[in-house]
Amino acid sequence: MSNIRVENKATKMKPALNNLHTESENITAKYFSTIKNMVQRKTRVEHILIGALLLLALLLRISFLPFESGDYQRYVAIWYSFMRAHGGFLALKYEIGDYTPFYFYFIAFVTYIPIPQIVSLKGISIFFDFVLAFFAYLIVKTKYPGGYVPFIASVLILFAPTIFINSALWSQSDGIYTAFGAAGLYFLMKKRPWLACFCFGLSLSFKPEAIFLSPLLLCLWMKREVSIKHLVMIPVTYLLIIFPPFLLGRSFINLLTIYVRATGEYPSLTLHAPTFWQWFPDSQFSNLHYSGIILAMACVIILCFVVYVRHQEVSAQLVLLLAFIFVLSIPFFLPEMHERYFYMADVISIIYACYVPRQFYLAIVVQLASLLSYVPVLFYTTIISFYLLSFLILGAIIITVGTLIKDLYFVGGQLNTTQVENEALCPEE
Repeated sequence: MSNIRVENKATKMKPALNNLHTESENITAKYFSTIKNMVQRKTRVEHILIGALLLLALLLRISFLPFESGDYQRYVAIWYSFMRAHGGFLALKYEIGDYTPFYFYFIAFVTYIPIPQIVSLKGISIFFDFVLAFFAYLIVKTKYPGGYVPFIASVLILFAPTIFINSALWSQSDGIYTAFGAAGLYFLMKKRPWLACFCFGLSLSFKPEAIFLSPLLLCLWMKREVSIKHLVMIPVTYLLIIFPPFLLGRSFINLLTIYVRATGEYPSLTLHAPTFWQWFPDSQFSNLHYSGIILAMACVIILCFVVYVRHQEVSAQLVLLLAFIFVLSIPFFLPEMHERYFYMADVISIIYACYVPRQFYLAIVVQLASLLSYVPVLFYTTIISFYLLSFLILGAIIITVGTLIKDLYFVGGQLNTTQVENEALCPEE
């Protein structure tokens, strides 16, 4: 009888246990469903915010479209009208301006689009603002694969004053060669030298200011991160860019020497740029011109030497820091620099600030110096003297070079004398 009663109790408890188990599963399912809905809702909100920021970046640029700068009226609009009157791409056989054919490919393309001239021309540069923001995102993502820091970097690029003023207000095209330069920088950081050199070739084929990044390739060649076979891709890319106009009848020598003919076009120590030469009288151009070139070359050689003699693996952060130093220091010491020639430094300063947040102030300093250099050219008013703005760039150079030396030669705030002495005794073969 006792066995029967035990079995009856066990039989009665089974449904209760089953119900409890089912209820537990339901609670768990509801819990995970709630979490999933919260995550999905949060994701939707994030997507909405991202979309809103991108839309605002575009609307900001659209608001500047009616403005016609002096450069737009004197050059870009005339080039557009000439190319449209001479058959779009067929006009590439003519020597139109002091740019390479690469820029005129874009102008020729938009002559076939039935939209207002100023919209199509500024639209080229605006489009590359977003390309530039995309590569800024990718570069920062190499350090922060998760989270929002890469997106913050791209947003800062889109809303940086010198970036949207350059494209949407001024109708300049510095964002185009810088976008290709940023792509090359990204591929260098990912150790993909073929693609990097191809992108640098595109950048240099667009504007000569891309040469400010070329010492980085020299450094990496010395450290055996890139080889001559990779570097050959740069002139090959340029030859490919100029080949179509050659086929249409333009002189090959003329196409090869575009940058040579452009040198000396503006004989001045500095043209509204916050450089070293703001502290010297422009009347001394003929005496000091070559001194600036020598200073810039010496700066490159010293920095390459500092990096080369240190037997340290080339990290992505080191590549970015070197790029930042070169795009600051070379235009700072070279003569005949325009105010826009720190554009690449503006961009890389923002990327570097997101990559190394403790030095975020460098982006503010560089942006401020560039922006206040734009104002006298665009609006004929001076807020701060160029003599003072040059100190901002010099300060940024000193800090970045100090950071480089600290990262290479110091460990925990102390000079790593043992390793430095060993490297001096056993130089790299």
